[in-house]
Amino acid sequence: MARCPYYKKRRKKRKKRILLLTLLFLIAAIYAFTAIFIRPVIRTVSREAIKSLTVDIVNVSVAEVMNSNPAFLQLTEVIKDNAGNIALIQTNSAAVNMLARNVTENAQNNLNSIGDSGVKIPLGSLSGISFLAGRGPDINIKAVQVGNIDTDFSSQFLPAGINQTIHKFFIDVTASVNIIIPGAENKVTTVTKVLIGESIIIGKVPDVYFGNQASDLLFNLVP
Repeated sequence: MARCPYYKKRRKKRKKRILLLTLLFLIAAIYAFTAIFIRPVIRTVSREAIKSLTVDIVNVSVAEVMNSNPAFLQLTEVIKDNAGNIALIQTNSAAVNMLARNVTENAQNNLNSIGDSGVKIPLGSLSGISFLAGRGPDINIKAVQVGNIDTDFSSQFLPAGINQTIHKFFIDVTASVNIIIPGAENKVTTVTKVLIGESIIIGKVPDVYFGNQASDLLFNLVP
């Protein structure tokens, strides 16, 4: 006895419905697994990769600028009084301002290259499984620079023996980039301190470090 076509159609519809529900369940399960387990790993690994790359780019940018102009190699000068005592440590304000401007521009240009090429991270590193780290095909993570790059200067005095002090001069570069990954964006901010000058000072270091007598370059650098 042949079955009624009505029951055949009904059974086909039921199979399609079950198949569709199964497919939807699998998609939801995969999405939940990715959101709960995979995405945090992707975000963490991507942040560390971008942060490391940003620091490297800033260091290279500073080195390129420092090598481009001999004036940047002598940013400070020790001024002594008639008795031979150190009166102040004076900055070359014109060179310092030019250095800050050139570093900012060069770092911005170099960081823009991240957005063009992205950062390649092995798929195994994004899995969160240690023995898979560094293995598998590369996943390209995009990053875009956001905001302006800020530069600042700082000094450090360290004892180097009897009546001797090491003076270190740093440029501090703050840079922010935005990581673009599916379903999320993440802002990464790095502060890179780069040594740009070092000298040994013989004699007593004054309590206040003057930058060319200008109020905006006056820093209290008592050790």
